[in-house]
Amino acid sequence: MIAAVALAVGLLRQWRRARDLTRENRELQAETGRLEAATQARSRFLAMMSHEIRTPLTGIVGFAEALTDDPLTPDGRHAVDSIRRASSSLQELLGDILDFSRIDAGGLPIQRTATDLEALLNGIRDEFAPQARRRGLAFGLTVADEARRWSMTDPLRLRQVVVNLVSNAIRYTEAGAIRVAAAVDPDDADTVTIRVTDTGLGIAPDDCRRIFDAFSQAADGKAAQAGGGVGLGLAIAEGLVRAMGGSLTVDSALGAGSTFTVSLPLPVCAAPAAVPSPPTAAPTVAPAHILLVDDVEMNRELFAAMLMRSGHRVTTAEDGETALRCLAVDRFDLALIDIQMPFMDGIELTRRIRSSENPVVAGLPIVALSAGAYGEDRARAQEIGMDDYVTKPATREDIAAAVARVRQGTDGATATVAGPRTVPAQDPLDREAFERQRATFGDERILRFLAMLAEELERRRTAIGDTAGGSTVAELGQHAHAIASAAGNLGFLRLMDLGRTLERNVATLSPPELAVALDEFLHSIADASASIAALRIELHSPASDRRAAG
Repeated sequence: MIAAVALAVGLLRQWRRARDLTRENRELQAETGRLEAATQARSRFLAMMSHEIRTPLTGIVGFAEALTDDPLTPDGRHAVDSIRRASSSLQELLGDILDFSRIDAGGLPIQRTATDLEALLNGIRDEFAPQARRRGLAFGLTVADEARRWSMTDPLRLRQVVVNLVSNAIRYTEAGAIRVAAAVDPDDADTVTIRVTDTGLGIAPDDCRRIFDAFSQAADGKAAQAGGGVGLGLAIAEGLVRAMGGSLTVDSALGAGSTFTVSLPLPVCAAPAAVPSPPTAAPTVAPAHILLVDDVEMNRELFAAMLMRSGHRVTTAEDGETALRCLAVDRFDLALIDIQMPFMDGIELTRRIRSSENPVVAGLPIVALSAGAYGEDRARAQEIGMDDYVTKPATREDIAAAVARVRQGTDGATATVAGPRTVPAQDPLDREAFERQRATFGDERILRFLAMLAEELERRRTAIGDTAGGSTVAELGQHAHAIASAAGNLGFLRLMDLGRTLERNVATLSPPELAVALDEFLHSIADASASIAALRIELHSPASDRRAAG
């Protein structure tokens, strides 16, 4: 009897313990969910705020730059220079806070592309060597033979890390030299080490252990005075290196300089194939009546202007239903149709055109427009019966060549379509691409396009913020597509690439992955919006007027 009671008591205790553990597990899961939600909300908030802060801040910088072209008193010039320095510091600080927040929230998306390692390091050397010379410092770069190669990595993040280390080395070095050296790890051919060595103040042993912590700086008063800042740079660099699968270490002593060593997996890859340049001019064709269908207003106006400059008459439609009504009441020689549109996409619109009972409509030549330079869009276009294919961003020559091929009966299925361009991700604007469009349309028209793009980005950014908490992936994909399509046409290729990636992957991302991707995307929207504000100031400035007149 006693044994039975003892067993019952033991079982009761085990049951209570299991019940308590179950309750604690549920509470922990709930708390984990709340923390993840809070982290995602913080990331979205910071990304949104970056836009709100960056745009007026860039306006301040732009107007300060414009003032430098005007005659100023010495006091006025000193004030303008102070505004520029303060604004630049705020921009750098804002970027650091956002980068650290994304790392802290679970990591930045790492995009591995073929990268010329030696060219990347040479670019950093060329950027910082003049600054080092002004401080009386020698600056050297050594790239071992085996490290002069194309490697798979994220060039933006790798550059950001090395720039941070070189900038720190110059800041904390009063005399001597800065050395950057890249070599392949002798024990692992896919691992590269990049060392940044200086002859500066050095770091005490205790500080070496905490220098990679956020908001930490060297305790030595002289070093702190020389460096300034808020202590985020090395924390960001270490987080980026860790996200890329590597390590960042320091070897230093007070008064003996420092060596920071980045060790990264950089597997060898082949150099990307050169994309053939498009022909400078398309064959001349007779003027045609063209139906242009695109859901983004700026795209419709931009492509219509391209076509009209070639002598064509253009009717535009913002969606598939409007396009069908146009076809029912008017006769067209050709249609340019965007593949990705809400409600009725270009594929469905083409299907309805091809199945029309009117033989003129059913046989209408169709050129596909796509912001996705990927095989699946091209294959769908060919399968449904589209006659040619143009990848956005498209130049006037791209559009004219496609129209010429279709009008002259040339098979557009064999036309070369360039893949996505790789651009320096630290710069939101590809200036060369922008200047090509500027040369085509002139400053007055390009200013209108910039204003339209700014409005489109603001509208889509607000919509993403309103829907990110409970929207469908289809809605987010549509916003990403529209932004990628419009931004790429004016040279904002970094934003275009991120929009394409988000559109393609949004349905497969987990909630934390989606939060990080949206954060990166919104950050890029803010950068592009700030760049647009600066461009509009530049094009309105007297210097721009002089360039246009000359």
